[in-house]
Amino acid sequence: MVMNEGSIQQYDTPLNLVTRPANEFVRRLIQADDLFQRLQLMKAEDHMLAWTEADAAAGTENVPRVRGQDSLRTVLQKLLQHDAPYVAVVNGEEKPVGKVTLEQLKTANSG
Repeated sequence: MVMNEGSIQQYDTPLNLVTRPANEFVRRLIQADDLFQRLQLMKAEDHMLAWTEADAAAGTENVPRVRGQDSLRTVLQKLLQHDAPYVAVVNGEEKPVGKVTLEQLKTANSG
């Protein structure tokens, strides 16, 4: 909840506060334009593409990995650290179930 002088300005989830601030006061207070903050609040599993047979055939030995619950900020860090075209999203058995590309990050952050 965000309040200003005793008046509720917005009551919402952290992600909605950052991505859809109700007014300019909320936007400035929570620094809604901070793209890294937005990425920290979004999960890889919510923005991944499906893992395809072509992805499996290409192999995953040198592909950075994240778990579905990891943030898109972690995905961005892995993409930059490894200069990779995508990051594999793995399940509890460490098997790829999806992937996140830089394009997915751009799309996620545009809204």
